[in-house]
Amino acid sequence: MTLRRKRVHPETSMEVVDGESWRHFEIADPTEDVEDFYVRCERAESLRRAICRLQPTLRNVIEIRQLNDRSLKEIAELAGISVAATKSRLLRARKVLRRALG
Repeated sequence: MTLRRKRVHPETSMEVVDGESWRHFEIADPTEDVEDFYVRCERAESLRRAICRLQPTLRNVIEIRQLNDRSLKEIAELAGISVAATKSRLLRARKVLRRALG
């Protein structure tokens, strides 16, 4: 069982012998920067708040588009409006969101 575990999780040394001296490798920390994570969370939260403040007709179209990644035709069918009205509402909603977040 021990040999099987070693094959699945091979171990390697992080130190390399180069003649008489030892060299240590610097491994980059794979975790993301806390400040970047916080900024992304704040942006997402402000976007969520801005979407909640939209008029219900605009919010409905934006939510269908963003959450389900639907086509214009599918959005129009789900919202019960024409494709032209869907395009118009998406454009208006995006303009309002740009102003709110800008």
